[in-house]
Amino acid sequence: MRIFFVVLLLAMTTACEQRPKWQGSLETLLASQPKRFATVIQNPEKYRVQIMYMQIDRDFDNQPSFKTFIYNMDLNRFSFPGRDD
Repeated sequence: MRIFFVVLLLAMTTACEQRPKWQGSLETLLASQPKRFATVIQNPEKYRVQIMYMQIDRDFDNQPSFKTFIYNMDLNRFSFPGRDD
């Protein structure tokens, strides 16, 4: 499961054939790339994919501002791939 999560994140961050326009919704982003994500989206119970993406922007003074995007999060089932339990 952890390997799948890492692979999914890598797939999302690699260059796509066509860049989808970001609308601020992970659902929209995943749906805009059906060749890559349709199987996962259509079978949520089988793959149990959960995505939490944090966008960090910095202003002119280098002060960060954070915006979090979430897809299918369930904290009772969440697995943090960097933690070893």
